[in-house]
Amino acid sequence: MVQRVGIIAERVKGGLRKAKANGKQLGRPNIDINEVVKCKENGMSIREIAKELGLSRDKVERTLKLGVSKTIESCTSLY
Repeated sequence: MVQRVGIIAERVKGGLRKAKANGKQLGRPNIDINEVVKCKENGMSIREIAKELGLSRDKVERTLKLGVSKTIESCTSLY
């Protein structure tokens, strides 16, 4: 059984290497916090932002919370 797990892990790693070599981007996509915040400032709803950017509604809400806190931090660090 241990040997079988090793073979599976080896094949998975090989597949990931091959995908990466073919230019496939692996991992989670990057989200532009500024773009999400800008959309919200332009009056778009959370659902509209999610649809426009191809994100989940929950991800937009979390990103906005993060974006607002980062904006507040950058403003307070100026003084």
